Amino acid sequence: MTRPAVTVVIFALALLLAGCTPAYVVPSSGTALTITLPSGSTGTALALSAANQTATVTVGQSGYTGTIGAQSSNTAVVTVSPASATAAKVRDDSSSTGASFTLTAVGAGTAIVTFTGQGSSAELTVTVTITSGVVSIRQERSRTTRSAA
Repeated sequence: MTRPAVTVVIFALALLLAGCTPAYVVPSSGTALTITLPSGSTGTALALSAANQTATVTVGQSGYTGTIGAQSSNTAVVTVSPASATAAKVRDDSSSTGASFTLTAVGAGTAIVTFTGQGSSAELTVTVTITSGVVSIRQERSRTTRSAA
């Protein structure tokens, strides 16, 4: 080993033996994001059936109380608001309730809403089906026949 490398190793061993920890922490890859649907269940798919229909989803990540972002792959199908939100801290044990996002149906089709947290992301497939048309009601006149007396 070179002299600087030996110095670093000795310094690290000295910190370890002294019971000290370094001042930096290597970030973890993050835990998985959980998407809670309006029904209260978790999942990766949501169906909307009318223009301007909204659904609120909550996205959380265990132990993470920072910013969670959201983006729609096709804003002609569904929009998401806000673009980012902060997961609220519930207790001192770092658990969080997650961040709430409102999805609004715009037009028929399928879009993927991607949520990103700390080192992790999750996708929600949103399918919007809009049935429209004109209902025509035609009233027929009743015909009565008179008999000759």
